[in-house]
Amino acid sequence: MTQYTIDSVQSTEISIDNGKVQMKIGFSKKEFLEKDVRFVYTNFLSSSNMSEVIVHTSDSAGKTKNYKFYASPDDPKVDEFLGDLVSRLGKSIDLRGKDSKEALAQMKAMNTNAVAMIAVPAFVILVLIGFFSPLILHGFDGGNAEVTAEELKEGNKTGTSNLTISGHALSEAMEYSTRRKGTTTVRIYFPLVSENWESGQPVHILVETGKLSDEEFNEVISRTRFTGVLRDKLWEGPHSDVTKFFTENYGATFSEPVLLLDLDASAGEDRNIALFAIAFSILLFVGIGAYIKFKS
Repeated sequence: MTQYTIDSVQSTEISIDNGKVQMKIGFSKKEFLEKDVRFVYTNFLSSSNMSEVIVHTSDSAGKTKNYKFYASPDDPKVDEFLGDLVSRLGKSIDLRGKDSKEALAQMKAMNTNAVAMIAVPAFVILVLIGFFSPLILHGFDGGNAEVTAEELKEGNKTGTSNLTISGHALSEAMEYSTRRKGTTTVRIYFPLVSENWESGQPVHILVETGKLSDEEFNEVISRTRFTGVLRDKLWEGPHSDVTKFFTENYGATFSEPVLLLDLDASAGEDRNIALFAIAFSILLFVGIGAYIKFKS
């Protein structure tokens, strides 16, 4: 029995015994007959700086299959294993000196480099679109409406998230800080209720704004009209920590769903943020792809 252990990228154990080749790649086990091997090849993946090792087989019934594992381009065990197969079966199976396009076509193998260059950026862009989908939906909302806090409480539909809400702001507020990569972001929250609201009644609307000085805060809550974007798309709304804070510290109760108005926000800003992030990612992947193609 001849054994090879190749673990420069993924744990791969290979044995050749009594005409059978067994591969254990991670938790996966594969087996084929030595005599069924038709071609061997290593495909350098420039996008990940590793080699894709391919053993192409064709059995007596004509069924073909490619067995693949991944290793470092300079792993000597790969050359030992493939060299062993070549010495047993003849030089005609060795495609390592051929152009990758020609070799992959001969083995009917997928070009992993080409697929990765398309699939990875496409997947990331789809994830970004999903992540920014609330902003995208807001960004293409061209409407505007004026409504009272009482009308929103009663469930009146406005047809748009760009609202000017007439109501009464409560002075009870929360300062919510988040820290990420050394940067602290502060948001202020306060309830917005109807003019006939009485203490002890449920709150239906929270207003969110940036950090304010005491003077700025007093000016904001003295308003009777509040313009901004209602954060009501998909998973948007106030964080549970915010409503919990008002419940525990002010004894507030809330009626569901709790609406969140992003004060002084605009649909255009939402659209620009989302499109910039997506466009930047596309340009980044185009640049990386061009660099990899140039280097290869």
